[in-house]
Amino acid sequence: MLYCVADARYPVDYVSSGMLQNKDGFLHPRRNLDTFVLIAVEKGILYITQNNRDYIIGPNQFIILFEHQWHFGTKPSEGELIYYWTHFHLTDTEYKIYNGGSLDRIIDFSPNIDLISNTTNKDLYVLPSAGNLDSNLRARLLFNQLLDIAKREHFRQTWRCHYALSLLLLEVSYEALQNRTIRHTEISPEIVAVMEYIRTHYGQHLRIDELSAEFNYHPSYLETIFKKSTSYTLTSYINHVRIDNAKGLLIDMNMTLSRVAAQCGFTDEKYFLRTFKKITGMTPTQYRHAFAQKKINLQ
Repeated sequence: MLYCVADARYPVDYVSSGMLQNKDGFLHPRRNLDTFVLIAVEKGILYITQNNRDYIIGPNQFIILFEHQWHFGTKPSEGELIYYWTHFHLTDTEYKIYNGGSLDRIIDFSPNIDLISNTTNKDLYVLPSAGNLDSNLRARLLFNQLLDIAKREHFRQTWRCHYALSLLLLEVSYEALQNRTIRHTEISPEIVAVMEYIRTHYGQHLRIDELSAEFNYHPSYLETIFKKSTSYTLTSYINHVRIDNAKGLLIDMNMTLSRVAAQCGFTDEKYFLRTFKKITGMTPTQYRHAFAQKKINLQ
């Protein structure tokens, strides 16, 4: 895996963006561009080759096509394909390309990270050639925000677009480095396993006693060691993970708030509304209305 590392004090240069929708048989054209391209798949499978390596990019996965490298569709997509795309330049002209081993030697992984968003290395863009996006779909939300801003700016290259894209790329950086960052923390493998269980089962009814039994702990003991390791109570961590995932679901204007709440594990819609506002400072309705427009390419 290759990583492009650049100084985040330089906002990236936004060029264009949009959403591709294709019903069947999409084959990415053969190109060698003077821009970087970020593609995040929403639905379906994108088969693409870059620098003589074949990639299969599915939902909640992304690929970054590096500038001045040939890329092309490996084979046509099968069924519906939807993905977000954006072209950009890195304004830090001294950016470097590293492999995974070299990255570990030059990146300062801090143990004092936010265990919800796993943000670290805030002064760098760390962009892998491909990777998985976090289950909370925050990058998808920021992609929608970028498309909304671009449309309101009549798809001109404005500073709003530059900064919105810079924020998106920082989020992609953080999410792509999530597992690598956790390996550099001092959290025990047992607590990491509990965190990962919550992140993958947040949509289910998670009771503390049942969660404790799953990992063979007494509930009060698990509460104590979890709080000591992460600074979160179990309930608080579960709620933060659920709200982060709710943000991604709220992008779908056709999904009711009750359905969003249910899919994120809230059995009480009023409790969901109160928790969402407590964590984000706004209601779910206020949050979703900020991301209503996007540019769509039908191919």
